[in-house]
Amino acid sequence: MMKNKVLIGISTIVLSLLFAVPVLAADPVEAKDSDAPKDTHDSGQTQTSKAAQTDDLNGELEEVIITGSRVAGRISIDLPVAVDMFTNEDLEATGETEVGRMLQKLAPSFNFSSSSISDGTDALRPATLRGLGPDQTLVLINGKRRHQASLIHINNSVGRGTAGTDMNAIPAAAIKRIEVLRDGAAAQYGSDAIAGVINIILKDYSEGGLISGSIGEYTEGDGRNYNVDLFHGFSLGDDGFMSFTLNYRDRENTTRRNPQGVCLYGGCVDTDGNGYLEPAPGNEVREVSGPSRNPFRIGDSDSEQFAFVLNGAFGVGSGELYGFITYSNRKSQSGAFNRNPAGSGAALDDGENVIVDGFLPLINSQIDDFSYNFGYRTEFDDGSSIDLSYTYGQNTIDYVTGNTVNYSFVNFLNFGEGLSDSEIRSQIPREASAYGLELNLSTINLDYTTSFGDKLYFALGAEIRKDGYKVTPGEQYSFTDYDTVDGEALYPQNASGGTQGFGGIGPASAVDETRDVFSFYGDIEYEATDSLLINGAIRYDNYDGFGDTVSFKLAGNLGITDNFRLRAAASTGFRAPSMQQIYFNNTSTQFIGGVQIETGTFRNDSLVAQAIGIPELKEEESTNFSVGAIYDISDSWNVTVDFYSIKIDDRIVLSSNLGMGLSPALDAALTAADSGGGQFFLNAIDTKTKGVDII
Repeated sequence: MMKNKVLIGISTIVLSLLFAVPVLAADPVEAKDSDAPKDTHDSGQTQTSKAAQTDDLNGELEEVIITGSRVAGRISIDLPVAVDMFTNEDLEATGETEVGRMLQKLAPSFNFSSSSISDGTDALRPATLRGLGPDQTLVLINGKRRHQASLIHINNSVGRGTAGTDMNAIPAAAIKRIEVLRDGAAAQYGSDAIAGVINIILKDYSEGGLISGSIGEYTEGDGRNYNVDLFHGFSLGDDGFMSFTLNYRDRENTTRRNPQGVCLYGGCVDTDGNGYLEPAPGNEVREVSGPSRNPFRIGDSDSEQFAFVLNGAFGVGSGELYGFITYSNRKSQSGAFNRNPAGSGAALDDGENVIVDGFLPLINSQIDDFSYNFGYRTEFDDGSSIDLSYTYGQNTIDYVTGNTVNYSFVNFLNFGEGLSDSEIRSQIPREASAYGLELNLSTINLDYTTSFGDKLYFALGAEIRKDGYKVTPGEQYSFTDYDTVDGEALYPQNASGGTQGFGGIGPASAVDETRDVFSFYGDIEYEATDSLLINGAIRYDNYDGFGDTVSFKLAGNLGITDNFRLRAAASTGFRAPSMQQIYFNNTSTQFIGGVQIETGTFRNDSLVAQAIGIPELKEEESTNFSVGAIYDISDSWNVTVDFYSIKIDDRIVLSSNLGMGLSPALDAALTAADSGGGQFFLNAIDTKTKGVDII
């Protein structure tokens, strides 16, 4: 639907305040013994590996990758699984301003989809890896588990029925690099790491700064984008640092919809509320509004975001105290399906439609994303280390439906209050708070790493996690059917209740739930020979309400020649149902058989689900196999080929929209719920995903 995705830079301003910032690939390794900006070992773990001292063939130190192992950072070609690394310079070179779109241009098998008229999905886009769901990729910040978004995608978009992570909450200016692990890693990181892991590593510079700004728009002349970044690094004591980032981004909406071509005015018979538009005798149905009518919004939504990131560390005793804070506030506006003047179901005595010209309901969302982390790590004389940390994350979304009408309220004013038509039109609220969502995650991690000689590395860890989920009801006007009680119409002409375009959630659907997760895990790496590396992991998880599970992983990297290596991995994994899949329920406008219907998303413990025998959700289980090869063509260029197969049993999906007429039990349950259709979360299918990445 997007005709042209090439952004044209109208003007770019870059003011460098680089007092002494050498942002080279070698910085992380040199930081201990030079004046380069201090490195925090990135993942929040002390890494002890000969790989950190490895020179590449050009004589320069190569960046060490730490994702995928708790015991040793290594360069990419030595890893037993596929991990891609993208520096801040790589991200900026894409020309994009959103991290999700940057990764889509850089990372193989990563997709960041756009959608329109998909409610909250227009503002918070799904990110997927290797063709799996957004909730089957785990996101980390500095190696610490990132919270998911409170939104669950329930309309017809990529990732339908899943809840992922907001990839745009962290501005690119705050990122030092991103590591993308393309392999199952649930045995190492826990639930969700089925397709892989994305580790966002924040800048950790103790000096220097940058101010930059850009303006761009599409060749269609819309979607103008403004972006301003401010970054600065400060020293803390002798060996500490604090990196500070501010970002402001404003993106105007785009429209790629063809004219609707519906006759509403001159040359047509005046509409009288009967739901029909007919041409006047001798005149053809023609487009309107000089001369075309284009009421829909098909394209990017309006979006304005402010973001703040603080990352720091400083020495305390024999160890280091570290932490980060992230915050973003995004305001977005997208359109629902346009409402033409006729067909409202509400009647007025003057023969005119309630909203004479029709209207486009607007979905206004405010997304606040906040997280913080603090921890302490230290290394002992024998080379072993310990790391204790706490991480909290929260994502909230507040929805307000604008430019809308609750048609049943019109009947209430007309028949119930007996107001005149002019009084009715003046008293119809055109905006209402629909509902609010909140997801929060608290995590405590304790990690211990050690080595036995220079060949065997070992790690143990424990994790305590609490998931929280809330749904806050909206204003009464947003969800109430004023002219229906228990399915019986009070007035001569029944009309649909709730705000058009994006209905609210009432007190009966309010949610405030938590669950606890306890985990124990171990990693081991053994350099069997100079050319053979073996990696293993095991993890035990206990979920409140779902019992326990054990996951395994075994992987290896074998050097055949000096420039040719093979790697392979086999693992099991799981994904517990998300809090959103268990507890979310609402009503939205969707299409069933091409007809626009108010459709409910019902919880599995609801009366509607119970009426047709929908069971409770259980966890997904996965088996992941991968085989790859790395060939060094030259000193600076190599080719990797990785085949993967991912089998998922009892995969959770959102059912199709089930309308009236399928069964008497469903009809009765939908009628009682004042809904024209229903959809449900189910452990419905087993899937197998296969593919090849060639890089």
